Amino acid sequence: MSTFKSYPTRVETGVEWLGKAPQHWAILPGLALMTESRAKNTNAACQDYLSLVAGRGVIPYAEKGDVGNKKPDDLAKCKLVSPGQYVINSMNYSIGSYGVSNHQGVCSPVYVVLNHRPEKIDHQYLDLILSNPSYQSYAQSYGVGILAHRCTIGWDILRKIKIAVPTI
Repeated sequence: MSTFKSYPTRVETGVEWLGKAPQHWAILPGLALMTESRAKNTNAACQDYLSLVAGRGVIPYAEKGDVGNKKPDDLAKCKLVSPGQYVINSMNYSIGSYGVSNHQGVCSPVYVVLNHRPEKIDHQYLDLILSNPSYQSYAQSYGVGILAHRCTIGWDILRKIKIAVPTI
């Protein structure tokens, strides 16, 4: 009896940022795995402002300290965020400005707020993909702007990027 473990055959995915993946995995666009949440803070009903800090994720604004962006005066234009949602800074994604929220609150309208499709992808697996520096850089490379490191990306870009997905 052999003591060698059998590994699945890995094949080229045709996905630039990804390379090879196990042959039996599906290669799906973001649209098949996630949905965008555009819920607004109507009438500024929620006053719990959240910040997205590279390396820390989604945190209450009060915990951020006096660095980076300032809390807007009008929170009615902000997006609602619930625990478990994925939040991406559309201008700083390539430097790791991403996180899964543990908080109920509101965030900047320039952030991209996403939900996963539980019938298609595991919540933790999607977090691993969205926090992957290769994926982040690849997504940001499609952004629009005058500075390469601050190009804006949105759902229109993320929904098209293909991801290798194992079965649930």
